[in-house]
Amino acid sequence: MEEVSRWTPFSDEGVSGALLGVAAGLDLICHQAACLPVTKSAISDCGLKLPDSVLPYTTRGEYLDHMAACISTGKTAVTTFPTPDGLFDDSAYLVAPRIQCWLNQRGSLPALVPAENVPPRRLVEGAGLIDSALKSLRLPAVVKAADSAGTSGGAGVAIARAARHRKRARHRFADCSAIIIEDFIPARTNICVQVAVLPDASVQLIGASAQICSPGGLYLGSVAGPDIRQPSGSSALALTIAARAAALGFRGIAGFDILENADGQLFAIDLNFRPNGSTPLLLVLAGCGGARGFAHARFVLCTSADRLDQVLSRLGADFSAGWLVLTGAFDDKSAPARLRLVVLGESPQQLTLRLRQLERKGLCILAPRRTPLVKVRDWVTALYRDRVTP
Repeated sequence: MEEVSRWTPFSDEGVSGALLGVAAGLDLICHQAACLPVTKSAISDCGLKLPDSVLPYTTRGEYLDHMAACISTGKTAVTTFPTPDGLFDDSAYLVAPRIQCWLNQRGSLPALVPAENVPPRRLVEGAGLIDSALKSLRLPAVVKAADSAGTSGGAGVAIARAARHRKRARHRFADCSAIIIEDFIPARTNICVQVAVLPDASVQLIGASAQICSPGGLYLGSVAGPDIRQPSGSSALALTIAARAAALGFRGIAGFDILENADGQLFAIDLNFRPNGSTPLLLVLAGCGGARGFAHARFVLCTSADRLDQVLSRLGADFSAGWLVLTGAFDDKSAPARLRLVVLGESPQQLTLRLRQLERKGLCILAPRRTPLVKVRDWVTALYRDRVTP
């Protein structure tokens, strides 16, 4: 909801349907533009089971009416972002809003992470102190919003490497009540380890994926498979964090962003007590990948200037082939259609070729900028290495 989703790079309505392809067994409340008939039909064509009931809304009032109706029948609300406190009784939620809000605040990280895995950081509160701290920011550094609003996709993060980035950070966080300033950690590995806290408070691993981010820290997708390097101790660290949250009342899926520096030391840089962008990636890889003979997967966020029904029609053969899986889409006609896709493959090289195939079909895939040299390297790699067929 608007009050708690300020720091998200995607529209609130688009995020509402992010789990449409993996929420079987639940009732899902999502924006009308995130659950269009063509979207649901394509998800089914990919071999995924839709939620038991999809409840569409177009206004805030309709959203709250769906919430109230489900709660009145004894159902439990599981929210990806904290709901403003006081809308419904705490007993209506799997996790009480104030607990979920506190867990997801960046200032709470040191209370949940072992001290040796907390990156060097300091909390700055108050507009005057924040502006002064950013003016004199020692570079390189990472600046993060630390107010009560929910965050996702790296939107509440600014990586400052050059002097001009100080001004950019001052503008971005001008009306923020609190920020975190962290030392910049050159990462050998950047992964998201996901866990599930079960009703009995026990914790189990879901899996890990390597994160793809822009130079400024914006999340652009993930990769999973046997070639992904998971640092020693990262799973144990994730389970420790989850167990501490479980003791405070958290239940559900969580994902923790963990960096490994050149010395092999692990740092938990972000804690997300909710399903993550790459949650469908891991679930689809586990549920479909092995059965279809694929061990590697890439989660992509993409757009298209064409109508959603035209795009999905062009992708129909790829859905039928089993290597392309639609997990969500959003098309409100006011902007390019947005799709969430999982690309499956037998090797990383095959994933690369299949991404190029999707681009040739008119999809614009969010990815770090590719310099001319990188483009030539990728072209040569795709042309000569293994001669893999898309």
